[in-house]
Parts: sequence; structure tokens; C-alpha cells
Amino acid sequence: MNGTSGFRFYLIGLPLVIGFLHGCIGVQSYPHEARAGDTVTLSLGSGEIPTRSNTTVIYTPDSDPDNPVDLTSNVQAIFRMYPDKTSTVMLDSAATGIPATAYHEPWVSFAAIDLPASMPVGTGMLHVTSTATYPPGTTGVNNVAMALKILEGTGNPFPKKYAYGGTRTGNLADLEPVPYVVVRPSLISGVLGAATFTLNVPMRKQDGSAIEEGAIEIITEELNRDMGASGVSQVQTSWHRTGDTLVINFVSPNGMYWSESRCTIVLRGSQITNPNQFSAAPTVISASYYDLNGNPVTGGLPTVEWVQ
Repeated sequence: MNGTSGFRFYLIGLPLVIGFLHGCIGVQSYPHEARAGDTVTLSLGSGEIPTRSNTTVIYTPDSDPDNPVDLTSNVQAIFRMYPDKTSTVMLDSAATGIPATAYHEPWVSFAAIDLPASMPVGTGMLHVTSTATYPPGTTGVNNVAMALKILEGTGNPFPKKYAYGGTRTGNLADLEPVPYVVVRPSLISGVLGAATFTLNVPMRKQDGSAIEEGAIEIITEELNRDMGASGVSQVQTSWHRTGDTLVINFVSPNGMYWSESRCTIVLRGSQITNPNQFSAAPTVISASYYDLNGNPVTGGLPTVEWVQ
């Protein structure tokens, strides 16, 4: 679409209007055109953790396939886009096209790319390579080629401006996740009444001092509302910390699936005025599971991953 500032901001891959998440991976659904210098976006599907450090983007012009253009350094940001919480796509797993084996909320990752001035005019294909993990049985972005036609003329990159108390300049990289720890539970058959994870998560300010409780955020995923999980689990989450030991509790009065205890730990202020940070890789100390009657249930340890 054309913007008032003369730039073009394109969606390459699966159009949001037609099917935001259908099929797990963005697929070219109609021709797309841009000029050298414009900003384009690529749909990378619903994989786990595509980042600028593990993703490459190559453009192969049809007119000169032996001289592909490496666009990796032109990627400005890779970020997730979620549907409206009240939308059909969020509330109906059949509308997402993402299988329950994804074990996470509906999202699509997008890469914003500033096309260099040296882009050759004509048609070509974009090829993305990423080590992101995609749901079992689905096609990853590595196997999908996306068409892009470069038009005559010189475009302009997305100006990153927004209106909030006046016109301000933003940063697409601010849409990317800050460093975080994702906790993925182990598969347990049947429903649970509760689960407790005890983790060692070293957290410090940049000066080495302790981080206040208010800087810690435990983000749970509403898997009871989508992805084929129970719609009435009413999971409640609480947590407490002693030193580097973090205990996270999940309780459901009606029964929850194991996947509903997935969560993410983030620290507020990591890129603001009072930087906070994870100071070492987290580890799992223990995990406890209980049925609806409060009886212990055998289950494995969750996995934790520190994403920087």
C-alpha cells in the first residue's frame, strides 16, 4: 500500500486479511511488487524463535540466478504478530491452521527488510533459511519460496513514525522480543489439577544488584482458549522467588492439559533506563504434578530455554 510519506510497506507471503495464520507458514498467494529501497515484510510462519541471528534471506533474480542478493543484513526486525484476542482466529483453533502440536498461542513471525538500492529490476524469488522449530508435520519456512518483483525506480524505506502526543520516530527492532526464558512442560496424558515448577533463574541488574520483584513478568499462554485445549480449565498462575530460585504454580479447578503450563519469563526494563538481565542460563530444579483430587501424578521435567 502507498503511504502518505511516499514509502511502500508490503506484506510478502500470506495476506493477513485472507488468512492470518492458515497453514502454519506464509505462502505466496498473489504477486507482490516493490522498488529498490522500499521496505517489505516476509511471513515466516508460526515457528519457534526465528531471530535475526538464526535467519538468512536470499533473493534470486530470474534474470541472473547465478548472482543472488543476500538480504540478511538488511533485515531490520523479526517479530510476532497475534490476532485480536476476541477474533475467530484466536478463539477457534480450526481457523488458525496451526495444529495442536504447536503447543503455543496463534502467532505468525514477520521479517521487515529494507531492500538495497542495488536490487536488480525484474522478477525473482525470496528464499528464507532459519533454524526456527516448526510444529510437527508442518512445512517450515526453509521449504517455501516467495515471489517478489522489483519495479523500476527508487523507493523509500518505512519511516517508522507514529502519532502519540505528536509525531515520533520509532524503531522496528523494538517489536522484537527482549531476552526471555521459555518454559516448555513435558507431555502428560489426561488432565491435571495443578503443576509446580521450581527453576534456578539468575537475574541481576547490570551493576550486579538484585532485581526487584516488580521487574519480573511471568507470561502465560491462553492455551485453554485455542490450540485444541480445554475451554473451561480456568488456570490460575502464581509465583514466588527466593534468591535465584523461582517457583511457578499452575492450578485448575476443572482440569488442564499439560501444555497449559507453558510460560515465558521476561524482565521489564531490559532495554529502557534501568537495564535488567538474566545473568546465567536457567536450569530446572524440580517439577510436581497433581490430579484433580490433589494426588501426585508422574511426569517429566519441563525444558527451559534462554533466548537472547
